[in-house]
Amino acid sequence: MSSGAEVLAKRLGGWANQIAARYGFPVYLVGSALTETEPRDVDVRVVLSDDAFYARYGIGPMRAEGQAWIGADEQHEGTRRWHADMAKMARQAANVLHVNIDFQVQSESIVLVRRHHEKPRIRIDTLDLSELPPLTLDTEAVRAGWKEGA
Repeated sequence: MSSGAEVLAKRLGGWANQIAARYGFPVYLVGSALTETEPRDVDVRVVLSDDAFYARYGIGPMRAEGQAWIGADEQHEGTRRWHADMAKMARQAANVLHVNIDFQVQSESIVLVRRHHEKPRIRIDTLDLSELPPLTLDTEAVRAGWKEGA
């Protein structure tokens, strides 16, 4: 990892702590920011368990068949919420940090299928996530809330 990546990781730390608290999972710096001195963008990932991903977005688990994803139809309300959530967080980060952020929330199955777990990454949040209250999965309430537009 370049010294520039270490500086960037420290710069992103406060924001990353907010993201970790929001999602309840670690936040990672990945991609070209770890290897290039002047990356085009900064890739940040949060990897949720498949259960947490389903509870939040109502989609998953996913698997790859060729290049097509099964379980994440573009017209699915959960998929639209997932994409909107990532776009919103990327915009907020760019406004606060003045850096082009490529922010993605991924499920464990996405990471495993795409083999992202084999690529370099560094954790940039400093929260002890064991102190956060446990996620309770009430998927019926999630679905009902989405249907009502909540």
